Amino acid sequence: MLDEWKFGEDIHKTEWRSELDKGRVAATHAAYHQLVDAKVDGVIYPSFMSPGGTCIALWRWNQTGAPALKIVDPEGRLPLTPASRR
Repeated sequence: MLDEWKFGEDIHKTEWRSELDKGRVAATHAAYHQLVDAKVDGVIYPSFMSPGGTCIALWRWNQTGAPALKIVDPEGRLPLTPASRR
């Protein structure tokens, strides 16, 4: 996907908070806007917290015309707050 969208490999190292503090648009935020404009619903990306792992960012789900997402948590490890289930 990085090549297809012409995102550099260094996008994973973006210091987005620092960029925002300087009044700049972070590369990750620019990528988000590019993907949303292209009707991409989310991405899978390398985990910063768990090297070798992956994370998922979803921008829309469980809405009319959007992908459906069902939470599977057999060990009961995920939070049950309304904010975590939006």
